[in-house]
Amino acid sequence: MGSVISGRCRIRVRYSETDAMGVAHHSRHVAWMEVGRLELMRSAGSSYEALEAQGLSLPVIGLELRYKGAARSGDIIEIETSMERSSPARLSFRYRLTRVADAALLATGSTEHAAVDQALRPVRLPAVLLDMLAAGQAYPLAEGPC
Repeated sequence: MGSVISGRCRIRVRYSETDAMGVAHHSRHVAWMEVGRLELMRSAGSSYEALEAQGLSLPVIGLELRYKGAARSGDIIEIETSMERSSPARLSFRYRLTRVADAALLATGSTEHAAVDQALRPVRLPAVLLDMLAAGQAYPLAEGPC
């Protein structure tokens, strides 16, 4: 495993994200993990859009998610995301989702991503990602929306 960078951001659970029981639908957690991943990259000075402009994509090739508690409409959720290099052509992200009001752990998860070119062929991680990881930075709570 390579160096690790991490960051945090917050979202508010929207009513439309809940089910008939008033609980955030399980599928939303995956979307919130993506929000955390994109915000971490933005905090580190890059973005998926910038990588794609260079002909690189980072598709999800693995996903794990463990539910620990329920989120409800109006709850503010903190998404803690960390990124590490898992091979010359792969990145792993880890996530912790907690409710801000009571610090309750709602879910933990991970995703694995392969670096691929436009033809979906594996490529080595680009210098911009390796530089981010080499910095080993922990970014503060993101200000503004994420």
